[in-house]
Amino acid sequence: MNARAIPAHSTHAPAPTPSPRLPLYLCSGRHLRVERDGPALSVHKPDKAPVLYPLARLSRIICTPAVHWSGVALSACMQAGAPIVLLGKDGPIGYMQPVQAHPSRLDAALDELLDRPDGVTRYREWLRAERMRVLKNWMVERVQAGESVKMQTWKELVRRFVYLAEPPLQGLDGAALLQAALYAYTLQRVHQAGLRAQYMGLNAERLRLAADLSELLALALRLELEGMGARAQADTSTWLNILHRVSRRQEERLREHLGRLHRHLATLFEEWQ
Repeated sequence: MNARAIPAHSTHAPAPTPSPRLPLYLCSGRHLRVERDGPALSVHKPDKAPVLYPLARLSRIICTPAVHWSGVALSACMQAGAPIVLLGKDGPIGYMQPVQAHPSRLDAALDELLDRPDGVTRYREWLRAERMRVLKNWMVERVQAGESVKMQTWKELVRRFVYLAEPPLQGLDGAALLQAALYAYTLQRVHQAGLRAQYMGLNAERLRLAADLSELLALALRLELEGMGARAQADTSTWLNILHRVSRRQEERLREHLGRLHRHLATLFEEWQ
């Protein structure tokens, strides 16, 4: 679509830029209660006035199991397309996501893949290659920045994160919140892309698409943190600020991962014909 400038003599003001939809974190304190109040969520704390959060401004919600939800509030979040992730002590322990009413071609391709006995295996091969790609991209960026990575360090990173698939954020203070935040973000984007969080293959094998994509983003974030001085210790607000700063890059990465997955499946289907 071509952009069209407003003529200088126009008396019409430009349309206001829509306010960005932002994540809501309900992770501090206990005895929180969430209800619906018209077009907003109403968050109640003991002995305090309720706080309203317009549903149109919410992209996703991360909360602890201590939050008490009304069924109407949960339904409102699903209708607004805002997934909810439950944060446990060690990371996300569950989620709630709207039904996928507009499946994409990639969604159909994943179903076709999983109709084959080796479907999950082929997907896991792609996933391992993506983890390697994340590491290689990081290495290239380090070299371009004039920094070197020792061969032993490189081999250890490949062993841990490509072949053993260790949780990338393990060992970081605040890892649970970071994992939940990335998972909620991935759930939101996967749904917008016409995909589901999970797929079921033959013999009840699960393809955990959202979780796997979230881990790829977590790996890229962990490698970035190594060069940002954040390392292993930071408070909650610092982690959330870091996530906000890298959100544009994470969005680009997720789009690239999904694009390569779609191309990978197309290539496989051509080979199988």
